[in-house]
Amino acid sequence: AFAIGQVFFLIAFFAYLIYGIVVVCLDSAAMDCPCAEDSWLWLYALLVLAVPTFFGSIMGCVRAGLKAASLEDKVPDVILSLPSPVIMVTLAVLGIVMWATMEESCDEFYSANHAQLLVLFRIQVLLMSIAGVFGFITLWAQAIALVNKYVPIGDKAAEEGKAV
Repeated sequence: AFAIGQVFFLIAFFAYLIYGIVVVCLDSAAMDCPCAEDSWLWLYALLVLAVPTFFGSIMGCVRAGLKAASLEDKVPDVILSLPSPVIMVTLAVLGIVMWATMEESCDEFYSANHAQLLVLFRIQVLLMSIAGVFGFITLWAQAIALVNKYVPIGDKAAEEGKAV
């Protein structure tokens, strides 16, 4: 059942990716529309499609290179695990701010002239918001792990104090 769920998720992601690329290509005129200076929906759509996908590919290559060179134990896990959640939180906050500050006239303009781009933007903001929540949880867990590793608290500090 889990494997079937993964297959459906991958198919849905692939369909979203193709839909996003098609919309960004077809609505490229939105880069120069009257509301583009204030809202830049087209650029956000392109960023959300390109940055996480490209960055995930790069990080996969880095991990494979480290493994091939037997260096994975030399690089702290936090170096490889922090950039992705930072990107997700940043894109989520940016999308929420863009949606919240969009003027009604721009919303009406995009609805009339670039409806698919507006739909893609709203889908991306919702997806990035969900990813941003998980990214924030990951960042919080990493911060706690780093604090526990480098700043002894409680019983660990008492034990280290006795040993000295």
